[in-house]
Amino acid sequence: MPPSNHPSERLEWLSLMRGLSIVLVVMFHVQLVDMATGENHSLCTTLPTIFTPIRMPFFIFTSGGLLYLSRIRREWTTQALYADKLRRIAIPFVFFVTFYYLFKLLAGAWAKTPVPLSLSYYAECFYRFTGHPSAHLWFLATLLMLMALYPLFVAVCRNHTASVAMLLFSVGIYHADLENVLPDVFYINHLHRYLVYFYFGIFFFRYRLYCFTDSPLVAVAAVAVYAASYCVVGGLATSIAGIVMCVAVGQSVARRQPGLFGSFRDYIYQIYLMSMFSRHLSSWCCGNVSSTTSAFFWSSMPSISLQVSICPPSWRGWHSDSLTASCACAWASRREWRSVYHLYSSAYQLYNGDAPEQPL
Repeated sequence: MPPSNHPSERLEWLSLMRGLSIVLVVMFHVQLVDMATGENHSLCTTLPTIFTPIRMPFFIFTSGGLLYLSRIRREWTTQALYADKLRRIAIPFVFFVTFYYLFKLLAGAWAKTPVPLSLSYYAECFYRFTGHPSAHLWFLATLLMLMALYPLFVAVCRNHTASVAMLLFSVGIYHADLENVLPDVFYINHLHRYLVYFYFGIFFFRYRLYCFTDSPLVAVAAVAVYAASYCVVGGLATSIAGIVMCVAVGQSVARRQPGLFGSFRDYIYQIYLMSMFSRHLSSWCCGNVSSTTSAFFWSSMPSISLQVSICPPSWRGWHSDSLTASCACAWASRREWRSVYHLYSSAYQLYNGDAPEQPL
């Protein structure tokens, strides 16, 4: 059933799929642990790879959709939007760049890639991400640049022709070779690769295209199209097919399991910001473990990431009971992640012939 037009409406399937998107992101980060320790089981690489065309595109797609639902549709002014994103994105960006730099600096010889005590290197962490402790924070930099285009998005949403033209432009610029033209500063030379997903999210929710995907038959067809596109086409077409698949599948699942990922899906921003901390911690802890134990970390680390990352409060400010509520959410997530472990254990056993070690 199509949702109402009330601005405060919550789309259950969107919340559910955002929970899944952070699971995919964390799983990708976790497989980097095995790569770092040299114990990268092929299954641990294969499963996240299948979702590579979806993982970040869907994350950015939902960001664009939420911008439309919560800001553009409510007719927020540009000044109000910029002030809001300064508080929600820019300040956390500065804090966590500093946090990850100091974390690796204090780790010293324990860090696999030590960082120097240098003001210039620290400054580089804010605008050059590859090879720096702030590498995964490129997403926040990209979001800031996309949010800077808010006046443009508001203008094109007022006109149907302009909306379609903007969508076609974003598709066209996606294929432009700007990586070697623009400077590698603040990830600006990759912005054109993500504009299409962000604006597709705005366009998708502006015209309520999700009303056409709310069917189990569409969900099955979308999975088939994504699988075929993944094997044959690749690129932008596969990512768009994957986004549509996520929407259709999410709508079907939400009707049957509306509370799926409910223990943590409202904390995906915190999980994203802190997941690399737990990844680095696990990499240090798992340096000399067996491959089966390392394989188990592929499924258990999301739980660790959640328990570590849910603790920070929302950026609206501290709440007196935030730590208690966060611990309760982390504890509640154990059952869901235990189910994830059992699914993974079955797949591992079929793939490798033996089961991974049981969790402690």
